[in-house]
Amino acid sequence: MRDHLRSHLPQAAADRTQLEAAVQFTTGALSGLLTWWVAADIRCSADEVHAMFGRLTIPGLRRFFAPAPRGDDQRSGIARSRFGRSRPPSTSRTLPVM
Repeated sequence: MRDHLRSHLPQAAADRTQLEAAVQFTTGALSGLLTWWVAADIRCSADEVHAMFGRLTIPGLRRFFAPAPRGDDQRSGIARSRFGRSRPPSTSRTLPVM
């Protein structure tokens, strides 16, 4: 899976943590989809399941490895973590001492 992602998404090789997260996500999704297909006796061909898997995963993987748009994160108040996902800005809260 790592080699497949590297060959189809060259930018995936730039960050080993992001690549490993994508590998874990993709293999887990594939395992879940195949388990559902077999256990539920779904009447789809292997080619149809493969096409579903591609439609479910490829757009997300492309977006995950795409460079962050410049300036958009600051205007929306969303911070970009080093893993490429958006997160709300942190707020400091003090908890009452009991």
